[in-house]
Amino acid sequence: MNDKLSRLKEKLESGGFNVEASLLKDLMKFAKKKVKMDPVGKEDEDVNNDGKKDKQDKYLKNRREKIKKNIKK
Repeated sequence: MNDKLSRLKEKLESGGFNVEASLLKDLMKFAKKKVKMDPVGKEDEDVNNDGKKDKQDKYLKNRREKIKKNIKK
């Protein structure tokens, strides 16, 4: 994603406003995706706040529990 955004930035800076439609679509998706954190005390199972509960959330939750356990030792 960063590669596409950097190409868009280069085109805009060079005055080439004839930007590819796919780059604009990606930019719009990126701009609309604002990730908000859960309020304190109201956390849900979506640990990484990407909008879905999946293996990444399970991994992060397990990792945080193991780290917390090791810190207590």
